Amino acid sequence: MSLSAKLITALLACGLIPLGVAAYVGYNTAHTGMDNISSNGRTALEQNAYNQLIALREVKKKQIEGYFGERKGDMGVLVDTVNTLRSEAFAKLVAVREIKRNQIESHFRDRTALMSDVQKNLRFTTGTSAFAEVFAEGLDSEAYKSMYDQRSPGLKMFCDIFGFYDVFLIDPDGNVAFTVAKEADWGTNLVSGPLKGSGLAQAFEGGKTQTTFVDFEWYGPSDEPGAFISTPLRDDNGDLIGVAAFQVSLKEINAIMGERNGLGKTGETYLVGQDKLMRSDSYLDPKNHSVVASFKDPSKGTADTEAAEFQKIYNLAVRVIPTNRPLIRNDEADVARPTRREMVHHAQQVDLSGRKRRDHSLHIGYHRLR
Repeated sequence: MSLSAKLITALLACGLIPLGVAAYVGYNTAHTGMDNISSNGRTALEQNAYNQLIALREVKKKQIEGYFGERKGDMGVLVDTVNTLRSEAFAKLVAVREIKRNQIESHFRDRTALMSDVQKNLRFTTGTSAFAEVFAEGLDSEAYKSMYDQRSPGLKMFCDIFGFYDVFLIDPDGNVAFTVAKEADWGTNLVSGPLKGSGLAQAFEGGKTQTTFVDFEWYGPSDEPGAFISTPLRDDNGDLIGVAAFQVSLKEINAIMGERNGLGKTGETYLVGQDKLMRSDSYLDPKNHSVVASFKDPSKGTADTEAAEFQKIYNLAVRVIPTNRPLIRNDEADVARPTRREMVHHAQQVDLSGRKRRDHSLHIGYHRLR
C-alpha cells in the first residue's frame, strides 16, 4: 500500500473511532435516561391511582356511615312509634277489660241478688211443695203431668226473662221434682243418685242453708260445663221446704264477653277460671278454646298464662295459645350479652345444624305492628 493510502486510512481511523465511542456513550446515556423517565412515570401513575382509590374509599365510607346513621335514627323513631302504639293499644285493652269485668260482675251480682226475691216468690215456695206432693206418684202420673202443665209456664218465663239455662225445684230429700229443660237430671236424687257430687248436688247441699254459687264443671245431663246458683225455700214457720237452683247460661256470658267494640280484628276478651279453663268462648280460637272444648280437653283448651310477668308490667292477665305445630327449636332460657365482644364471641361458638364452628353474622330485626 502506498504511503498516501496508509495516511488516509490512519486519518479516517483516528476520526471514526472517537465518533463511534461518542455515539456509543451517547446511546447508553439516552437509553438509561429513558428507563429512568419510564420508571418514574409509572410510579407517579400508580401513586395517583392509589390516591384516587383512597379518596373513593373515604367517600364510600362516609356514605355507608351516613346510611346506617339514618337507619339508626329511623329505628329510634320506629321504636318510639311502636311504644306509643303499644301503650295506646294496652290502654284500650285495659279499658275494654274493665268494662267487661264490670258487666260480668253486675250480671252475677244481679242474679245473686235475685235469690232474695226467689225466696219470697210463690212460684217457687208453693210450687216446690206442690211438686213434692205429686213427685211420689211418678213423673208419668196424671197428677204430676197436670201439675207440670199448670206451673211450668210461669217458671219457664222466669227462666227466659233472667237468662238462665234451666230452673230446678228440689225437695228437702234431694229429689229434682221439677226442671224446665227436662234433661237427665229430671227426677233424679242428688244425695244417692248418679248425680251425687255433681255441681247441681253441691248447689243443693249449700242451698239448704244459704244462697250458694257453684263454679263451672262438666255437667253430664247438659253435655257441657254447668254453673249453678241456689237458695233455700222456707215456709212461714222458717222450716225448709226445698231448694231452688238455677243453671247459669253460657249464652249470656258469651254475649257479654263476645262484644267486639274496641277490639279491632285481632283483639278479644274472655273469662277464665282459677283452674285456667275457659268460662267464655274465644273469638280467635273457638275450636280449642271454647268453654266446652276447654273442659273436654284441658291440655288443648287451658288458658295457661305467664300471668305474673304481664300482671307486673302491664297490669294485664293473658293466656298462651299452644302453637299449631310442635316447636322445632329448643326453647331455652334467655342469656343476656350486653357487649359487642360478648355477642361476637357467642356467635363464633354457635354450631348450626351440626356444621363446624365458625363465624356467623348476627341479625337484629323487629316485627311490624299492623
